[in-house]
Parts: sequence; C-alpha cells; structure tokens
Amino acid sequence: MANRNNTLMPIKVRKLSFKKGNRKLLNDISCEIKIKGITIILGPNGAGKTLFLKFLHGLIDCNNSEITFADSILNKYIRKQQSMVFQFP
Repeated sequence: MANRNNTLMPIKVRKLSFKKGNRKLLNDISCEIKIKGITIILGPNGAGKTLFLKFLHGLIDCNNSEITFADSILNKYIRKQQSMVFQFP
C-alpha cells in the first residue's frame, strides 16, 4: 500500500541484475528515487534504460532483487497506479 501521502515514493531498487543467455544486461543496480526532485535515467543506446523501467513497472519479474514503492514490494495494487509510455506504440 502507499504511504499516508498517497504516493508510491520513494522507490528503492536493491541488487537488480538481469542476464539473458551468457550476457549480463543489468548488473547489480541499487538506487533510491526520492520524493522530492526530478530523476533522470540517462545513458547511451543499449545501456539498459528501457529494461530498467520495465522492471520498475513489473513488466519483467525481478527474481533475485528487490523493488519497493513506499516500502511495499511491487505488487498488482502498485502496478495499477503506474503508467508507462513506450517509445514505439
């Protein structure tokens, strides 16, 4: 559930890694997106920005890592409160 301010913030990611075949696409990412301010996910093409966002939105399961929204683990309730606009519809 969201906190009393009805927000999903902060978002915390702990030890997010993703491997496809023998290739590591994300390697041990940990971060916190706080309530105030603007957060930018920046990197070159192929760096894993979109993949990271797909994990944040629950479009890909994160088996060995932890993603929390306002100290609650990502779940269906949280997913229903999110929106994601893809680059190509």
